[in-house]
Amino acid sequence: MSKRLASAVVLGVLSVSAATSALAADFKEMDTDQDGFLSLTELSVAGVPVTEETYKAADANQDNLLDEAEFGSVTQ
Repeated sequence: MSKRLASAVVLGVLSVSAATSALAADFKEMDTDQDGFLSLTELSVAGVPVTEETYKAADANQDNLLDEAEFGSVTQ
């Protein structure tokens, strides 16, 4: 593997890691009631442009709340 390719791979991994950390921080900030989930209201108040349809599609277990993993699918 060339040094250039190896550098690109490392940079890509670091970027994904930083993005994941940022999402976790955003999730905690938006979770205003600190229940570990995000409601559509919490997302709206935080200014996240998500439609009800997109929210429901991301809600894999259909409990009307997004956990951190489900929230990740909305932001991708």
